[in-house]
Amino acid sequence: GAPSQQSPAATVLNSSALACATPAWGLLAPSSSSTVSVLRPQALALLGPAVPTTFRFHEGWHSFGPTKGSAVGGQLLTVSAAGLHPGQGYFCQFNNGSATWPTSRVMATSTTELQCV
Repeated sequence: GAPSQQSPAATVLNSSALACATPAWGLLAPSSSSTVSVLRPQALALLGPAVPTTFRFHEGWHSFGPTKGSAVGGQLLTVSAAGLHPGQGYFCQFNNGSATWPTSRVMATSTTELQCV
């Protein structure tokens, strides 16, 4: 199975709520699910419902570069992302408000990078 991932320590918000950060999920298939459990660190005892709840991770991008290029086109644009599926086709789309220009279909080079021309 997939390796177990732990988020950093939870922050207690009040007597009935915790806040937890999700772990990096970039190595698994996009739109995959994970069960969520809350553990008591001292005894690693499970707290909460008998049936774990599900959290769905999805692919998404967070930055790209460069941020400018020639109007002639042909500039390689690298998109940094998470959860991409290598070998699956993607498109970059440019929009100026009145017109849209999609790029040719491109393949993710890894789970974290996509390059469009």
